Amino acid sequence: MSRQCRDLSAVLLGISISKGVTTPVKEKDSSELREDYIVDVASERVYVNQDKAYHEAFTKWRNNKKNRYGYRFVHDTREHTYVDGEGYADRRSENEERSSLRYCFAFLGTSMLMLFLFNQIQFMLMRMLFGVKTVEWTYVSELDSAAPITLNEVLVSCGFKIFTLLVILLLYVFFIHLPLNVSFPSSKLSPKFFLYAFNASLIMAVILHLFDRVVTATATDLGIDISYYALPVTDSASCFVVSVLCNMLVIPIMSELLFRGCILQLFRQYGDRFAILVASFASACCYHDITKFLYVFCWSVILSIITIKSGSIIPALVIKITGDSLIIMLNTLLTNEKTVYADLLESVICLSVIIVCISLMFIMRIKMMRPFKIEPDRTALPLSQKLREVLNSPWSVIWLTVTLLTTILTLEVK
Repeated sequence: MSRQCRDLSAVLLGISISKGVTTPVKEKDSSELREDYIVDVASERVYVNQDKAYHEAFTKWRNNKKNRYGYRFVHDTREHTYVDGEGYADRRSENEERSSLRYCFAFLGTSMLMLFLFNQIQFMLMRMLFGVKTVEWTYVSELDSAAPITLNEVLVSCGFKIFTLLVILLLYVFFIHLPLNVSFPSSKLSPKFFLYAFNASLIMAVILHLFDRVVTATATDLGIDISYYALPVTDSASCFVVSVLCNMLVIPIMSELLFRGCILQLFRQYGDRFAILVASFASACCYHDITKFLYVFCWSVILSIITIKSGSIIPALVIKITGDSLIIMLNTLLTNEKTVYADLLESVICLSVIIVCISLMFIMRIKMMRPFKIEPDRTALPLSQKLREVLNSPWSVIWLTVTLLTTILTLEVK
């Protein structure tokens, strides 16, 4: 057999001949070949500051073919679609993202409608049993005539709120099936970032509170009856303790698990900035108060950024409890003592918090480049088209309509 024939036979048999030694030709692994032209958007997505377990669990959840809430587009780059006048293009990625996003908006709208429904049941229950609407919100016109509340009123009001949040959380856990280490992330936390975020957040909380005071004062001058969220007036020590534990600890934790946990993490597959916008807007809509919307939205944006940058929900829980407790105490001071001295004391407290937090940040010499910077979203759909999908979900449209109407109808004039 000639040398040329032997070489041809070796190639066909997958054998290399070199210096009289025959060795098998190493074939390229099929997975390596796939990596050359297969694009998996779920696997390629990198979630900042999250551990390996978070990435693996989120990727597996997104790539589940039975999961309609996950954006999992897998594309073979060798395949092309020819569009007349435009050349080769592929819109399947946009269609996949749009489809899953529509399902997520539908579930968000449904859960927020249920939250609204439970709140209305709570108001009716409180009115039937005790003749009051709520024990935490007090209108300006009612400050002088607010009667001390009883332990039963606090137990019914706070108990129903906790029950409502628990039901909504269970809906996300059992219907969305998002893994718990994704819904409630707890990656290793940087102490330096936590200290920086804690001090910066308290400064922002005080600034937002002062801004909210200006808005409420302006609305009051215009004749709008503004509501204050403060600790209830009571003669019972047990009633006061229960109210503090529920409104400053249990309810804030559960609300953060919902908005900075389930909702924020669910929408992160469409980009972090978009997820922050959705979670913050949903949180602000729950109050149905036009004067509190901007305050709650900005405060929620801060907590959402901290959750993403830290890779854990724990900092948001701590900051939420601390910040809300500070604001509730300031509101309680202003509603119980409507004097010039109360206003002066509020100013002193706010200024002291700002000075102490800035001093601590300076003493610790924390130098961080743009600690609250969030990377731009890199998905198939631009922000405008993502927001447009809200209108393509009937449940989201109903939720937004009900929220708008309720906010307008609950607006009271003195």
